[in-house]
Amino acid sequence: MSPAKTVSHAFLSRFVAFDQMVQSAVQRFVPRPQTPRKRPYQVREVVFPGGDEGITLTGELTMPSEGGPFPAAVLISGTGLSDRDMSSGRHKSFLVLSDHLSRHGYAVLRFDDRGLGENAGASPPAAALDSTNDAASALNWLRAFPDIDAGRAGYISFSEGGCHASLAARRERPDFMVLLSCPALPLAYVTRRQQADFNRAFGMTEAEVEEEDRRMAQFLEILRQVQSPEDARKPIREHLQERRATEFQICDVLDGWANPWGLWAANFDSRPPLAEYDGPVLALFGEKDRQVCALENAPVMKTALTHDASRVVVLPHLNHMFQPAKTGLPDEYWEIRKT
Repeated sequence: MSPAKTVSHAFLSRFVAFDQMVQSAVQRFVPRPQTPRKRPYQVREVVFPGGDEGITLTGELTMPSEGGPFPAAVLISGTGLSDRDMSSGRHKSFLVLSDHLSRHGYAVLRFDDRGLGENAGASPPAAALDSTNDAASALNWLRAFPDIDAGRAGYISFSEGGCHASLAARRERPDFMVLLSCPALPLAYVTRRQQADFNRAFGMTEAEVEEEDRRMAQFLEILRQVQSPEDARKPIREHLQERRATEFQICDVLDGWANPWGLWAANFDSRPPLAEYDGPVLALFGEKDRQVCALENAPVMKTALTHDASRVVVLPHLNHMFQPAKTGLPDEYWEIRKT
């Protein structure tokens, strides 16, 4: 889940401004030593059909130079628009991950989201279903590519991308899934827990945290009750005006939530599609994750998964991005050298 979309309304504009300031300052000085400089394997620029008619996506396929057929994976990014590397603050998480996997015998497809990078000519995803359909189409295309073992191909997904992976499995069933920091609880609850953790970090008292949680619950209920993003705008504006939010804050929240993604996120429960998938799953969580709480989501994930070979692992001392962290808060992501 994106911190900019889920932080408390009262702190939204301050958090976004601080986030941008930290990124722009830190990325100029902090090295990213894991970013590969030499890639001793095949690197191919590829073009393939997206999940809807008329959509074409571009990306990069990496695979070992010799041998095959290779087990393969499609990488699915988290909330918001992402390029093929899932770049943030000069970290290139998916490039680092694909480099490691292709050095160890795997073919890996990663691609730019609609509306970004090489796919800038396509309209950005209008709803979560667009991202889901693109992931399914990517796996279908990858299975047909030469030297790919079509019977050992799956999804590796990050954060909200795990929700898209479990939904994409209904359309293009993977042979395995790897879920990195993926919510197992309903996204509305994950959003509220994330807000509460952030607010405590901002120094709120427990009474203030509880009051903000109550208001966030009311806000999410508005999104659950409406039928369209347009229907959500007026009640959201009134809800925020009652709290004396500024016009800038109101516009930020409307941009982030009064859209098809916001309605989907307010209503989506991760558990049913996870339980439907009958293949093996490796679900990893960071102990210090402040965006998808491992303490709450890992046990639910264990209950939801059905395959005997599935595993849920909580990795100590790591944050949402699987970096060694002190607090686990997002403002550390760009300060940490390790991707």
